[in-house]
Amino acid sequence: MSKPCTALLLDIRNFTPNLKACSEPESEPEVKKLFLKYISKAFYECFKIINRVAKHKGKKVYVNSTGDGFVAVFFSDRHYIEAFLSGLLIHNSMRNIFNNDNTELKEIRKRFKGKKPEVLDFGIGIDSGTADKIRFVEKHYAHLSGFGWSFIGDVINSAARVESSTKDMDSSRMIVTQNTNQFLCTNLCVDKNGKAVDYNSLIKESKPSSHLRYKYQNQMNIYNYILCIQFTHNRKMKGIETPVALYRISESLAKPERTEFISLVEKLESILKKERYEKYSIEDYVEDAV
Repeated sequence: MSKPCTALLLDIRNFTPNLKACSEPESEPEVKKLFLKYISKAFYECFKIINRVAKHKGKKVYVNSTGDGFVAVFFSDRHYIEAFLSGLLIHNSMRNIFNNDNTELKEIRKRFKGKKPEVLDFGIGIDSGTADKIRFVEKHYAHLSGFGWSFIGDVINSAARVESSTKDMDSSRMIVTQNTNQFLCTNLCVDKNGKAVDYNSLIKESKPSSHLRYKYQNQMNIYNYILCIQFTHNRKMKGIETPVALYRISESLAKPERTEFISLVEKLESILKKERYEKYSIEDYVEDAV
């Protein structure tokens, strides 16, 4: 049975060439250990964030390795908030860990022999949809460690493709789809009359064929500003007939020291802790977003 969920996929860029560089015969054996320990620390920070976010709703999160990254699938009734909040916090944590000026990382890379590979970086893709759980009878697979159940679904595939698109866009390390964006705006924001956002109407009226498109595009921009995201473009993706609208996290709006960003994180955390909450009003942000 398909379950509503949101998938977050993180990929470490340039992991393979860096691993190869520190594995060369002329490199010191301990360099590879230091490098892998550093990557492990990055993963530990990610999992610590996901665990902290997920405990608010008490629902388990499915996490699996992708080799040089991982996929996390959230299934609570507010899965889109859990994934988005996790993404925001992971995004800022990874920016520090893979910063070119990070002293520890610079010291490790200095000890690489030969030509230095590209610097490490990361990308995050988030999409909302459904996934199906697959169970295996473990007694039939007694020699397969960690093998018992898994999830499959288009949402996981599309999160991977969305993450891949971050490589084509400068300063875009985290991208969410319109599916996730719609969940967030509809459930977190209200219009100037205090009513829930009719996101489908906004999308329809913001199309090029609409004579009121600029008015509605501006409204959508304000909602996205509140969430520290910006529309980028519609992208054609493998296996999906119509182009997918993509929204990137603004690295200037999502600075951890920015007051509005701190308030957004606190708001999302408070929503996960309780059933009733006050939504964002578009009226409070008109001037800031312009």
